[in-house]
Amino acid sequence: MSLQEHFWDERVYRGHRDCICGWAILLQHTAVQREDGVISVDQAEIEMSVAFHVFQVFLMALASLSRVGRQLVESKRQASDQSIKSSSSAHLMSHTRSQLGITLWLPNEVLTEIIQHAQKSDQAALCRISKLFHALVLPVLNRVIVLSPYRRSASYQSNFCQSLIEHPDRTDVVRSLTIRFRVNDWFGHGQDWVAQIDQDLLFESMKLMKNLEYLSLGSPRDSSAEPEVASVFARLACLSFPKLSHCSIIMPHEMPAITQFLAGNPSITRLNLPVEPWHAFEPGRNLLPNLRQYVGPTSLLRSLATRGLRAARVVPERELTAGNVQAVEALTNPDLPFVLSVELARAWVSEDAIQTSLLLVSAEMPYIQRLQVRASRKSRFATATFNRITTHLSHFTQIAYFSLTYINYRAGFFDAGEREEAAMRTWAAACPTLQGCCIERFAWRKVGEQWERCTTQAFDIQAGFSVFDP
Repeated sequence: MSLQEHFWDERVYRGHRDCICGWAILLQHTAVQREDGVISVDQAEIEMSVAFHVFQVFLMALASLSRVGRQLVESKRQASDQSIKSSSSAHLMSHTRSQLGITLWLPNEVLTEIIQHAQKSDQAALCRISKLFHALVLPVLNRVIVLSPYRRSASYQSNFCQSLIEHPDRTDVVRSLTIRFRVNDWFGHGQDWVAQIDQDLLFESMKLMKNLEYLSLGSPRDSSAEPEVASVFARLACLSFPKLSHCSIIMPHEMPAITQFLAGNPSITRLNLPVEPWHAFEPGRNLLPNLRQYVGPTSLLRSLATRGLRAARVVPERELTAGNVQAVEALTNPDLPFVLSVELARAWVSEDAIQTSLLLVSAEMPYIQRLQVRASRKSRFATATFNRITTHLSHFTQIAYFSLTYINYRAGFFDAGEREEAAMRTWAAACPTLQGCCIERFAWRKVGEQWERCTTQAFDIQAGFSVFDP
């Protein structure tokens, strides 16, 4: 039986064959909708896409077919041990490639591109086929690392950190690291995980990740977990990543080690610090001179040293103050586009707090073009509130997109949004520069001289508010 016949006889891959045929038919009848008309998909592009997917499925089949795996192992054993030890890694890969006949397939660059689109389980299976696939797949596997109590046991993940320490070259390919310390679940899984994981191994392996670009640390908001998690966050001050650009840290309370960590990583351009709004940070530090996007409390604003902030979502302690707005303005450049989002996260924010926020922003930053206000509400705003907001919006000179959304309240599914649409048209008449508006889950954008309904996702992308999406 040929390899192709064996492949299609496998029951598990029959679905892939049907998927490929259906995908080809779907592509043939698919059209790309654009503003200037309908553009059909090129036939050559269809054939190339189908061929690419066929080869990807074929490559995944190699990892699951035991007969093929045994053949690969036997061919690998036939190579001379002495020549393998004396050859370099590049010569070894070419030697293995000639033994397996892979020269008839595709070069390493194409294989790596295909492997990147495979699932983690398939990549792990491919990694065990041969030294060639091990060399190709391992950098892809270690590029994104997630440590969580819901994935593996603490001992397994501690052993993984130990393997990184024993093989420092594997840490060179790590670009993203996510650690979740969520323990406030019903079953208490995370509580044991935080206590059992070897923190020494964890931080020793993190120190070797000099090419790390994304770091995400998530802690619980359960006070009972603070003793276990506090020891982890206290050791952040000793970590420094020269290429770190995106950092997201969720803490149960303010910690001095966070400020020290930010001071030791000036390369951060995007900071997500969703702590409670009443958390205070040590002022007077010149932190993050390259910061471009900030999400966090207003208490940290005066500690930042950047002058090119492009987007900020600030969380005041109670209400937005003039000092908060002035601190944001000091971090921005009026000649560059800027997106401001004010999150009033205190329970059941009053309507006066929203009006005060608009009044302060219009007084300190009347040139702003994109403004979003997110308020915690238990009911919809009254029509009189919309009328007062109209007065504040008229003070902006260049505002193009305005969004007023609720954090905890959603309008009814059958609500058509007549009140919101009437408020939008009133705001558009008061602000001739307005090009888009969103009120709760209803969004509109201006096309020519007419206003048309659009989805909130499309509005956020056009207005630039999607930069705050996780």
